[in-house]
Amino acid sequence: MTDYLIKHATIVTMNPEKEILHDGAIAIAKDRIAELGATDVLEEKYMDAAVIIEAGGKIVFPGLINTHVHSFQNLLMGLESDSTLEHWLARVISPSVAAIQGEELYAGAVLSALEAVRSGTTTVLDYQYVQHQDGLNDWAIRGYRDVGLRLFCGRGYADTGLEFGANPEELETLDEIRHRVTDLCRRYPQEEGALVRIALAPSAVWMCSPECLRWTSEFARENGLLVTAHIAETPYDNQCSRTLHGYGDFEACEKYGLIGKNMLMVHCVQLTREEVERAAKENASYSYNPVSNMYLASGSPPVAWFKQEGLNGSLGTDGAASNNTNDLLETLKAGILLAKADSRDPGILSATEALAMATCDGARALGMDAEIGSLEPGKQADLFILDPARSARSAPCHDPVATLAYSADSRSVEMVMVAGRPVLWDGELLTGNEQEWIQAGIRAGKQLAERMNRNQETDS
Repeated sequence: MTDYLIKHATIVTMNPEKEILHDGAIAIAKDRIAELGATDVLEEKYMDAAVIIEAGGKIVFPGLINTHVHSFQNLLMGLESDSTLEHWLARVISPSVAAIQGEELYAGAVLSALEAVRSGTTTVLDYQYVQHQDGLNDWAIRGYRDVGLRLFCGRGYADTGLEFGANPEELETLDEIRHRVTDLCRRYPQEEGALVRIALAPSAVWMCSPECLRWTSEFARENGLLVTAHIAETPYDNQCSRTLHGYGDFEACEKYGLIGKNMLMVHCVQLTREEVERAAKENASYSYNPVSNMYLASGSPPVAWFKQEGLNGSLGTDGAASNNTNDLLETLKAGILLAKADSRDPGILSATEALAMATCDGARALGMDAEIGSLEPGKQADLFILDPARSARSAPCHDPVATLAYSADSRSVEMVMVAGRPVLWDGELLTGNEQEWIQAGIRAGKQLAERMNRNQETDS
């Protein structure tokens, strides 16, 4: 039995040929795409579908993939803006990491997931480095589950770095890390079709001892897990890693066996050309976070080198405290424009190439390109429908990919489906009361900020 038939749509498949079907149709059975093709062929074949969606004038895209988020930071948007990275870390991130409670972390995850859904995002890697209490990861996981997204929970950890300014509230012993990560993986098995997967997320190369990074490499290899880490975001990161490990971020990861196809490097602003070349040869991937890199004045990653060396790329918003949104459509546009401005080459990153980073290449970065990232028979039915006519900003639409990359915003996202389950329908959230969740997030943000301020006054 076919559950859904979407017909008369423009379908941007993002398959290997980057094929676009005009007046196309998609048949969906359970959590999978059953077939794609011309409407006049599929509508007769699947005329008994339980739900038929007329999508004339609308565009179907694969669900977008956000490969770097810190969801708790949704509660911190706008705090200490326009400041240096060091000031922002000291005044916002360190106090929040020490003060946040489980219910607040849940509220942040829900806010992050709500914004993700409305920007057509169906998969998020939440880099969860708040670990001052055991069990906090479960609160974030529940938030994404309740909204209905596909989640990679990046279990963050650190066991050293106080001499470089690491927050003691983030630190665990290596024995604690081993035990807690193993338990989390046991409770969320990496089964086919699972909507929650676990990734290893060392908080920073200079916040992990050599023993911790070696264990990360071995545990990931033994259990088939993705590893993600902040790599060479600033010169200070490399300086600290050289002091601790004798190498900068990237070379230290090489030394401990972390650079490979299961490695997702985040930021990479300070990578050298030679490091980019070696990363590409090992089939590693990177997460491009352009809005955060501009917001914190970290600089522009060497996108031209990434492209020239064939390093697989994906897109991330980063935490909302260093971006002020989790809107991947905004990141899509910003990423293209930053690369153009930095290189002074209008062709350095096209709309189609950037969309690939947010879909099929992002799926490859997560090791899920056989399951998500494109609209193809047999893959998970993760997709969204964009209606350009819902907003003057995206109308008229001459080119579906250019419209998405440069013009569209959340007002034009009409329907979002994850694993064949509608999460957003005709612009309405189906999985919960959106306004109640937003109000709960507002209360949680105020409570957290007040507690942070009290703690800082006490410390001073």
